[in-house]
Amino acid sequence: MPTVKRALLYIRRKPGKTILLLLLFFVISLLILTGMVIYNAAEGAAARVRESIGGYFKITSRYTTDGVPQFVDGALVDAVLGREGIKGHNSMDTLYLATSSRLKPARFTAENDSKASLARFLGNTDSSLHEYFILDILSLEEGRHIAPGDHRKAVVSREFAEMNGLELGDTVLASITEDAAPGSGALGTEYGFEIAGIFGETNAKQAGVMTAECDLPANFIFIDEESGREIAAAMSGGDGDRYHAGASFFVNDPKELDAIAADVLQLPGIDWDSYELTKSNAAYQKAMAPLTRLGGMTFMMVAVIAITGMVLISLLLVMWTRDRVHEAGVLMSVGIRKSGIFFQHLAECTLIFLIAFAAAWGVSVPVSERVGGMLYRSTLTEVREEPAEREHEPWDMEPAGLDEAGKAAEFTVRPSAEAVAAACAVGISLVVVSEGLGFLVILRKRPKDLLTIME
Repeated sequence: MPTVKRALLYIRRKPGKTILLLLLFFVISLLILTGMVIYNAAEGAAARVRESIGGYFKITSRYTTDGVPQFVDGALVDAVLGREGIKGHNSMDTLYLATSSRLKPARFTAENDSKASLARFLGNTDSSLHEYFILDILSLEEGRHIAPGDHRKAVVSREFAEMNGLELGDTVLASITEDAAPGSGALGTEYGFEIAGIFGETNAKQAGVMTAECDLPANFIFIDEESGREIAAAMSGGDGDRYHAGASFFVNDPKELDAIAADVLQLPGIDWDSYELTKSNAAYQKAMAPLTRLGGMTFMMVAVIAITGMVLISLLLVMWTRDRVHEAGVLMSVGIRKSGIFFQHLAECTLIFLIAFAAAWGVSVPVSERVGGMLYRSTLTEVREEPAEREHEPWDMEPAGLDEAGKAAEFTVRPSAEAVAAACAVGISLVVVSEGLGFLVILRKRPKDLLTIME
C-alpha cells in the first residue's frame, strides 16, 4: 500500500489526534505567518527608506583662509558629483532682499526698523532637496518645488501667500537695498519671481521676541539656483560661480555615507582647510529606528515560536509514537522498512500541517495588518524622542545640525509570496525535525523487539 494512502487512512482512523494536531499546527502557523509577514513588511519599508530618504553630506565654506574668502563653486560641485555613490545634489545660496509684500511682523516691525521689509531668499538647484524639506520641517502644500533649469521661480509660505492674496502664478517682487547689501553697486535693482509652489510649516512654533522677520519661516522664499547666483553676483559685484550657502550631496545608500564622505575628502587639488564637510542622515536614522526594532522583534518572535512549537510537537509525537510501536512491528513484518514507516508518519504530519497552514494563511491577512500596525506604532512611539523645549525655533541656524525632524517610514503590511513561502518553509522544517525526534522511539528498537510490544 502506498505511503500516502496509509497516512490518509491513519488520519481518518484517529480523528481525535488529527484534530488536536491540526489545532496546534494552526496556532503555530498563524503566529509564524504573522511574524514573517510583519518582518517582510519591515524589510520592504527599510528598502524604500534607503531609496527615498537617503543620507547626505553638506559642504560649506569656512569663508576665510589667510584672509582670502573661499566659496563652494561649480568646479568643486562637479568634482564631488564625479565620485561613485552620489545620486544628486542641491547647490544653495542665502540672500536677504527687501520686498514690497507684507511680511509676518516680528522684532524689526516693533522697532520701526527698515529691516522689517527684508525676507530670506534661499537659492536652490532643487528645493525638494533643501534640508528644511528633507527633515520635514517644511512641507510643500500646493504647486511644485523649484527644479533644475528654473528661472525667476519661487516657492513661498502659505502664511505669506494669504497675507498678500497671492496664488500660484502670481509674482513676488524683491529688490536690493542698503539694508541687504550696504554699499552695493546694484542698489535699487528689482527682481520678479513667479510663484511655483506654496509650503507650510510641519510643526509651527511661537517665535521669540528677538526673532527678526527674515528668520521666520513664514518669510522664507525659495528661489531657483540661476536667479540666486545672479543676485548674489550683483550684490557683491563679483563672480557668480559660487554658492554662499554651500551644497548638499545625496548618496544612493545611507549606510555608505561615511565611506563616500571620506572618499570625497581625498579629492586632489582641494584645500579642505577652507571647507567644512558635515554629514547628516538624521532623517534616515529616525525612519529606520522603528523598522530595525520591529524587524528584530518579529525575527525573535518567529524563532521563539518555532523552537517552542518544535518542542511541543516533538513531545506530543513521542507520546503518540510509543503507542504505535506494535503497528511499526507489523508493518516491518510485511516488508516495509523503517524509512517507509518514517515517511508515512511524516506524510501524516505534513498533510495535517498543510491544511492548518492554508487555514492560517487566510486568517493571517487581517491579523498581520492589525498586529503589524499596532507594533509599528508602538515602536515608533518608543524611539521618537521629544525635542527639548526652546524659547523659539532656531531658524537662523543651518539645519544640517538639526536632528529633531524626520518623516516616519511608509509602513504597510501585505502578505507577500516571499513571506508566505518563508513561513511555510519554517513550518515544514519544524514538522520534519519534530517527526524525526518523535520517530527515535521506533528507530532505536530492533525489528524483533517491536512485535513484542503491545499497544
